[in-house]
Amino acid sequence: MMTFKFKASAKDQKTYKYDAIYFVPGVDGIRYFLSHYDPNLSNLIVTNEGIKSIHKLIRVLFSEQKIITVPNLKFNGFPNTEAQYNEQIVELETYRKLYSNILDNYLPVKKAYVFSNHCQFNFFILLRKLESEGVEVASIKVDFEAVFKPIESRYLPSLFKLHLEKMSQIIGYKMYLLNMSGFTINAGIGPLSNIKSININPAPWQELANKFSVTYKTDTNNAVLFIDTPIQYYFMGVDLKKTQHNIERFFQKLISEGKEIHLKPHYQDAAREHSLSGTEVEKNITLIPSFFPVQLIMDFYTEIYAYSSTSLIAPIKGKKYSLSKFIEFKSVNALFHYWINLFESQFISMGNVECIFLPGDIMEIRNKLQYYASYQGQLNDSESIIPNILVSIAEMKILEDQVEFASNILLKIQKKWPNLYPKLLKYLTQNSFNKVKDRLF
Repeated sequence: MMTFKFKASAKDQKTYKYDAIYFVPGVDGIRYFLSHYDPNLSNLIVTNEGIKSIHKLIRVLFSEQKIITVPNLKFNGFPNTEAQYNEQIVELETYRKLYSNILDNYLPVKKAYVFSNHCQFNFFILLRKLESEGVEVASIKVDFEAVFKPIESRYLPSLFKLHLEKMSQIIGYKMYLLNMSGFTINAGIGPLSNIKSININPAPWQELANKFSVTYKTDTNNAVLFIDTPIQYYFMGVDLKKTQHNIERFFQKLISEGKEIHLKPHYQDAAREHSLSGTEVEKNITLIPSFFPVQLIMDFYTEIYAYSSTSLIAPIKGKKYSLSKFIEFKSVNALFHYWINLFESQFISMGNVECIFLPGDIMEIRNKLQYYASYQGQLNDSESIIPNILVSIAEMKILEDQVEFASNILLKIQKKWPNLYPKLLKYLTQNSFNKVKDRLF
């Protein structure tokens, strides 16, 4: 059970109704929001009705504060078809007409903060309106979004550029396409979006727990924590039956050793199944509230298990283990989509060097990559899977300081896939690339 206590807000009655408005997006910005938030001031908190877990968390944490939930948009990403482009433009225009004045009754306000630079189009519309009313608006840079880079307009199809221009006109800020490690593409505000950007150093999670008087009363002395990302919904091409069998056997072994299993469901899946749903182990696990930031309680456990959760980035006192080796896939393409697209983009590009693998995992992963790379005829070149595999192997060799081996692989890629080569280099970490760039150019 968690309990929370806050000091009463000190309202400034002189000029402003509120000292600040905080626009709270998804879970990735929560740490920054909690770090920047001053409970001693008069604050208005705005949440998005489309993210129910965040809304519930804010209601629990800030029961004494004024909280507004604003309507969501159907399209919070970049559309895939021309029909969706048109639908999104109509939706944005309608939203601006209906809701741009939704916060007028809470003015005047000193400042407004947002903790995301992408996909929060409804927030951006409201922020632009506040700015027009004299409110000082700022975007807080979040570390998760540091890997999102604006794509230069000259590389975009004309249809993309036209759509971004229309979005910019409606929203009021210059919109960009942002990509993460060559895989994920989102629309958002970029470095030239005429909105003030602020860098802050987020407080450690344990410090935040103390700041907001978070008390975790669950007995964890003989328990391990499993941070779930439901394999049923989040990983492409998973063989659910085999994977659940592997995971169930693993946790049954821990239970037989006297361990208790505490499972933290994914924050977006309170009403959906978790990875152990329907298994014999399910009756022996304790569920942690899904809306609660797991980083606030990780230090209470000596062992933490997950697949590839970004929560593993948080430094903790105990040990963190990836269970990725237990995931079984139905195809080679699905296997590499996980290991390269998801796993590497999360852990390598985000600098997570603290994730501890189960014994033998690194060697097993390397062997799988090298094995499948040798059977190129089984894979589809058009999906860029072959060069992705080879880049992955090259990076492993760079990290092992086998630079000559890695350089030879990259030179082969450059010769066989010249058009893909510049993009593939982005998969390498900057430090790794520096070791071989002199040999390639």
